[in-house]
Amino acid sequence: MRKPNNGENVLYGREFIRMFAARAGMDYEEARNVTAVFLQMLTEMMSSNISVCFRNFGVFRIRATSGRPARNPKTMEDYMIPEGYKPEFKASRFLRKTVDGQIKAAEAESGE
Repeated sequence: MRKPNNGENVLYGREFIRMFAARAGMDYEEARNVTAVFLQMLTEMMSSNISVCFRNFGVFRIRATSGRPARNPKTMEDYMIPEGYKPEFKASRFLRKTVDGQIKAAEAESGE
């Protein structure tokens, strides 16, 4: 796990796949293929405007954005930002409470 400039802990894909493979009892290539298929299917579903819900984890969905006026601060030129769609993830209540509890417990242990 690395700490980029902003100080956050970041687990990159390659490291995640290694950990996933070890926990699932499969080799790295199998775990990489499973992860690739999962991400590809998630992308396909969301591209088709289908929400993907994992119980006790959260919902991946697409949110429509409306067009709106904007201004380039450098040139002060007005322009329109076109309407579009953005991917969105909403964590479940269970996930939010679990993450909050575990982080608070880790902070209490370390004395922060």
